[in-house]
Amino acid sequence: MFEYISQILKSFTQGQRILALLILVVSIVTITLGPSLINSNTSTCDELTIRLKSQEQQIVELNQRVNELNTQVLTGQKECTDNLISKQKEIMDIVNGMIKDAERSNKQTIIKNNETHETTMKRVDEGNGSNGEVVEMQVEKPKVIIVKDNTDMVKKLKTMKSKIQNNFKENK
Repeated sequence: MFEYISQILKSFTQGQRILALLILVVSIVTITLGPSLINSNTSTCDELTIRLKSQEQQIVELNQRVNELNTQVLTGQKECTDNLISKQKEIMDIVNGMIKDAERSNKQTIIKNNETHETTMKRVDEGNGSNGEVVEMQVEKPKVIIVKDNTDMVKKLKTMKSKIQNNFKENK
């Protein structure tokens, strides 16, 4: 069998012989050094177990941190919602007070009586058949009548109240 190898090699060109020799050398090196390279780069089960436990501990710590952050977010949302609800209640109280005031004073007639009197003094001459007396005359200024009609304001306040109530229901 080895007799024919020399004849086979003679049929190749010199470049092909060098290439075949390089392939042969690389194969021999890979076969002899391969198992030792694989063993040195492969971790044992003990190393993998240690790595796995370390990563599990990191996962547990990260889950705890996520839970803490979720709790903080929920607490912040609750505080924000409570503040919003209290502000809406304050606004509703103010609007209700405004509606009551407007309805109470709706269609009221206010008569404003001016207390000022205008006094004029006049002297009557004696030559006209009078005895020269001083005559005093008072003139009252007219009363002012004001009629309040808050119907439009009451309607607008009630509209605002219903919008606030709808917004309040949506936020619950």
